[in-house]
Amino acid sequence: MSHGHRTTFKILTRKKEGQSHRETEVTIDWNGISREDLMVLAKNALVQDLQARIQKNMFNHFPEKVTIVAKDMVHKESVALWEYKPAPVKIPAGLERLLEGLSQDELRKLFARELMKS
Repeated sequence: MSHGHRTTFKILTRKKEGQSHRETEVTIDWNGISREDLMVLAKNALVQDLQARIQKNMFNHFPEKVTIVAKDMVHKESVALWEYKPAPVKIPAGLERLLEGLSQDELRKLFARELMKS
């Protein structure tokens, strides 16, 4: 959604690997920014993306020289909107038997307490 020189949208972010995403509404106020300023912002975003790709070994070798075609990097749908779907948890042998007698409320309290520690 865009109003004048402001853009508002929602993103999903997780604080730590393995945690579920939390939603944040972001508003960008574009007032007073020049074309040159926008190019600096874009350059910084493209460099950060390139460095992340290098760190994740997305190249077969360490690139000494790279050309980024800016128009190829524009994506209308933000990748930050993908929901995190954790892998099913494998319950250790015997644990299921220990938890069988607990009510749903007791299980919630137990696991909420453990999640608060992490």
